Amino acid sequence: MIAALIRTIFAQPDAEGACAQLRAVVTQLDTIAPQVAAKLETAEADQLAYTSRATLASCVR
Repeated sequence: MIAALIRTIFAQPDAEGACAQLRAVVTQLDTIAPQVAAKLETAEADQLAYTSRATLASCVR
């Protein structure tokens, strides 16, 4: 289940969608797998590195 949720991040068609999906996945995982959620949140920039750098700058907290 966790892997399936994470895969949805990379299935997004653009950087904004990937950023929003990553945050949604982190929110969902926070209740069932808080350690995984924390690791995803910490590695947000790395997770979204495949997207446009210009758009990525606005996603990363």
